[in-house]
Amino acid sequence: MPPRDRPPEKPRSPAGAAALAAPAPLSRPLLAAGLVSLAVYVAVMTLFKMSNNDIWIHLKTGEYVLTHGWVPIKDPYSFIAADHDYVAHEWLAGVLFYLVYAPFGVPGLIFFKAGILAASNASLYAAARALRSRLSVILPAFACLLYIASARYLERPQQGRAFTGP
Repeated sequence: MPPRDRPPEKPRSPAGAAALAAPAPLSRPLLAAGLVSLAVYVAVMTLFKMSNNDIWIHLKTGEYVLTHGWVPIKDPYSFIAADHDYVAHEWLAGVLFYLVYAPFGVPGLIFFKAGILAASNASLYAAARALRSRLSVILPAFACLLYIASARYLERPQQGRAFTGP
């Protein structure tokens, strides 16, 4: 028995339903070239020398939390300000970064960043394909998105660019 709040659906022809089901597929070589070029672009945009000074305080805070078992509430790093409140609002990211840094060092952090970026792009790609978007639209949109976001690819919890002055 059909629900009362919806009118009964009109039957569709099989040809019309197939046309609405999926966009025309691209050839395999073109699909492979697009995905490989996107992966290379992700690698090029994220694999560069780590020049962010902010990462070291996050690594030290992560080490502190893992060593002591709690988040510091007083500044543990300064002799002069040892009695001042210390707000480690990014402590969990510091722990995660330290867990990567301890065994793999700076290259591990750089590759971790590339992995996070690749995983987020893979999930966006999967969502776009689930919404039946065409690859000819997805790949240029991703390239534009990666270029725009490239200023935020630093090893920091808030992923921002450091102030460089006027």
